[in-house]
Amino acid sequence: MSFEQEALIIRPPTRSGWRVPTWMPAPIRWRISWWSQHVRVGIESRFRPVVELNGVKVNVSRQLSDNIRAALLDGYYESDELHCIENKLSADDRVMEIGAGIGVISTFCALKLGAGRVVAYEANPYLEPIIRSTYALNQVAPELHIAALGDQDGESEFHVANDMWESSTERKPNRSTAIKVKRKAINRENIRFDPTFLVMDIEGGEYAIFKQIDFHNIRKMSLELHTDILGAERIGEIRRIIHDAGFRADPRLSFQMPGVKEILFVQR
Repeated sequence: MSFEQEALIIRPPTRSGWRVPTWMPAPIRWRISWWSQHVRVGIESRFRPVVELNGVKVNVSRQLSDNIRAALLDGYYESDELHCIENKLSADDRVMEIGAGIGVISTFCALKLGAGRVVAYEANPYLEPIIRSTYALNQVAPELHIAALGDQDGESEFHVANDMWESSTERKPNRSTAIKVKRKAINRENIRFDPTFLVMDIEGGEYAIFKQIDFHNIRKMSLELHTDILGAERIGEIRRIIHDAGFRADPRLSFQMPGVKEILFVQR
């Protein structure tokens, strides 16, 4: 069976905390759910201003949305990616992360490999102080670029959302703000840093990357493919590109949320 035909484990979306009774009208459920989470993370973050995820210390910053802070406090922020990387990272790897978020993955890799073997890219300029705070808290300093990646140097339109994990070059979340961000050429950066392990979660931006990328010496990838943004046809195209480059999925570390996303570990 080819990679693009492989069936992945189906997993429901992660949920945490108290759930509002389903018999209530939807608008009331939403308001109660929002307020209960807002109060909970506000109180809990006072007592736990710093959490630890797989050995990475993270500030539960008020600059982050309630949803992000809840994921940190409940321990599921980037949990699948951290589990995958912890299992597959080798001492000789060089890691390129596209979509650094708040710096958890690049910090984890820097702690394991040394900062000189890790480079991270984040398009959202508002996250830079949070990323650098994560690095400082863990006493690491991997190479960080505040830029998107694409076919060539230039600028890209980027949509900044309140929940930073919804920010994207590909979609316009509700109440998002469009800004122009710096763009670097993916293949030049790939040749320059020469990674062996690519980590990518960029909310639909992965399609443009895979249409351009020369895999060069990359032999492992931890990826999120966003079906809800790109649609099944473009996700299938990405899978074919990955398969044709010789990568195969590890079913123990790969799963899908149908119609939402796929989380994959592939290797060649």
